[in-house]
Amino acid sequence: MLRSVRTKIVAAVAVVALVTLGLNAAVGVLLFKEQYTRAIQAQTLTVGRNLATQLRQLLALGIPVDELVGFDDQCRETVDAYDDVGYAMVVRPDGRVLFQDRGPAVLPSDAELRDGLAAGEETVVLVQDGSASHYDALVPVLGSDGETVAVVRIGVPVRAVTERVHALTRTSVITAIGSLGLGLVVLAVVIGRLVVRRLGRLDGAMRAIAGGRDLGATPPVPVDSHDEIGTIALAFNRMIEGLDQSRREVERYTNELEHRVLERTRELSTTNETLERDIERRRKSEAALLQARRDAVAASEAKSRFLANMSHEIRTPMNGVLGMAQLLSQTVSDPEQRGWVEVIDNSGRALLSLIDDILDFSKVEAGKMTLALIPFDLGATFREVGRLLAPKAAEKGVRLIVDYGPDVPRQIVGDPGRVRQILINLLGNALKFTEHGHVLLAAECLARSDGRVTLAIRVRDTGVGIPASALPRLFETFSQATDDTARKYGGTGLGLAITRHLVELMGGSIRVESTPGEGTAFHIQLELDVAAGSERDGGRRFDGQSALLVEANATERAVLARHLRDAGLAPEPADSVCSALAAVDGGKAFDFTLLAADLPGLDATTLTRLATAHPDGTRSTVVVLGRDPSGPDSRLSDTSVPLRFIARPFVARDLLDTMTLSPERDARDHLGSVRASSGVTPSLRGRVLVAEDVVMNQKVATAILRRLGLEVDLAEDGRQAVERWRGGQYDLVLMDCHMPEMDGYEATRRIRATEAASGAATRIPIVALTANAMPEDRAHCIQCGMDDFVAKPFSREALSKVLSRWLGPPSTDATPTAAVG
Repeated sequence: MLRSVRTKIVAAVAVVALVTLGLNAAVGVLLFKEQYTRAIQAQTLTVGRNLATQLRQLLALGIPVDELVGFDDQCRETVDAYDDVGYAMVVRPDGRVLFQDRGPAVLPSDAELRDGLAAGEETVVLVQDGSASHYDALVPVLGSDGETVAVVRIGVPVRAVTERVHALTRTSVITAIGSLGLGLVVLAVVIGRLVVRRLGRLDGAMRAIAGGRDLGATPPVPVDSHDEIGTIALAFNRMIEGLDQSRREVERYTNELEHRVLERTRELSTTNETLERDIERRRKSEAALLQARRDAVAASEAKSRFLANMSHEIRTPMNGVLGMAQLLSQTVSDPEQRGWVEVIDNSGRALLSLIDDILDFSKVEAGKMTLALIPFDLGATFREVGRLLAPKAAEKGVRLIVDYGPDVPRQIVGDPGRVRQILINLLGNALKFTEHGHVLLAAECLARSDGRVTLAIRVRDTGVGIPASALPRLFETFSQATDDTARKYGGTGLGLAITRHLVELMGGSIRVESTPGEGTAFHIQLELDVAAGSERDGGRRFDGQSALLVEANATERAVLARHLRDAGLAPEPADSVCSALAAVDGGKAFDFTLLAADLPGLDATTLTRLATAHPDGTRSTVVVLGRDPSGPDSRLSDTSVPLRFIARPFVARDLLDTMTLSPERDARDHLGSVRASSGVTPSLRGRVLVAEDVVMNQKVATAILRRLGLEVDLAEDGRQAVERWRGGQYDLVLMDCHMPEMDGYEATRRIRATEAASGAATRIPIVALTANAMPEDRAHCIQCGMDDFVAKPFSREALSKVLSRWLGPPSTDATPTAAVG
């Protein structure tokens, strides 16, 4: 190994030396070649000058050039004095050669000769003669008149230069190799004495220790210098001393540990026996806990199945109760009996709401509450929820206000059903605890960036309020503010708990503020995706126009005034008819007049004064806010002013659309709005097969369908429904999902399979009619081949809305979707 170290060092030094010597030799040869070439060229010019001088001396004696005698001998003597000269010649300007020595040579061309004669200057050129090359010196000989009388040309072969360079190169290489060899021998001897021998002592000591020699018996390595190897030897000796001391310490600790291990072993043996007994007890406890968990999961699943089954079983008879109550309400004329029917209907709907809350709470407990993510119109959801609860607000004399900010996007991505459920829970709760004043539903955009929007949704009422002590437990299940509240207003205490879970499931937060006797405000903050292509709900439409806003409720007046300003209008708020008349009589003219329908003192005469107060005779566009659902107010029937109506509650978009409608479209929309609000349903045409096994539900469905103008056939189970469908011509099938013999799912599959096998161009619409109202039940119906869904108990309006999609006239406004009922 040591010899290999020495070999490697010598080899490395040899390589470096060879490279260095090679580079030096190459540089030296190149420099020598360059210097020697310049010397040869200078020597050639010198020979040429000597010959030219001799010729000029002869010419100075007056001897003509052509009669020179003995010039050749003088020229040869001069040329022979230089061994490197290859040839010499003297040439006349006309090309005649006066002298030529040492063999043939390439004569300069006429052009070169002329150039040399014309220049009258000395020059050296490289001339190619076949495979040979020469350095030629041209020296002009000038006469007494300054004219060139001859040109002396001396040539030196390039070969002479090359041979000298090769000789020098050989000499340099031989000298370098000899010097390198001698140096390497000396280097090897020096390395052997100074490095290898000393490293050998270290190597021997390490091999002895590696072979098992006792550290204490290992002699120290001699330290004979203070260089790096001496330092390594000194550190090695100290390491051996330290290792020997550590070995002795380890032996001592080992003996102590063996003694302690014996003691610990006896202790561990006793402890292990105790642990084994404890582990056995724990194993039995874990087995009992695992079995208890299985029992709890099974109980939870059984409870969920029980609740689902109970929901189905309760909804089935409730469909008959509510259906018959609705039919009775349309036929009973006695006010007292109509009141009894309304009690039945309200009680049934309260029971249904309780069932829905219990089902949602069951899903929350089981962790199975999920969300759908689809684009939907949030403003339309606000309007829909507001109008759904408007009758309840009107019944209590409470103003329901919807404030949908113009900066809120129309289309967002989320679960519209769950958002609707949150709003209904909060608004319903607010209306329940508010006896006078108003309930406000508001939406505001807090931030918007990168396709997401942060929304603030607020529900504020002027109700009884909540004590501060009850606020911390308000969102707990089966909890209400006080016992008196529970007794007076009823309820299960599940609505707010479910609402909080839904908000948190959407990644949002909810909080509540309340002052007893003044009201309560619920604040929700959600961060949602904005649907592609969504725009804000507002925009400037009325730049430079003015509007007279007459509304007694201060909150709604402030909300409407703000929306009018955002649309570019200049609103003039007034809290009464007298204030409005004062503004008009004061000389102010307005492009629009917005009047609340329930204003005291509002009649046809007053309305005409407000609408025709322009000095130029033009009329203001009049919009009546909050029209009676049965039609225009009789107090305004005698006016000749064209009126536009909008029902409460409405969002700002609806109001602005109503203000910008053309008269013809306004009339059509007003007529349609009156019909819709008064319960008038457009007549349908067609033949419907109802598959239902419960007689009471058969009667309800048959009565409602016939009132809608449809022909009805009945089937008592799925098998009979398939047979009747094959033998009859039907436009639609209402399919109950749970029936004896064959359920609605299997019956639908068979109908679809028969249609596919026969290659039918169209397929019959099948609408699920079931008491299973969960979202997964709807998805299962669509998966089995059904086209739409109506949950029991159903109302005439809900059933009519779904049937109109499939049996009504073609519509260009929307495309039917297999969705909710």
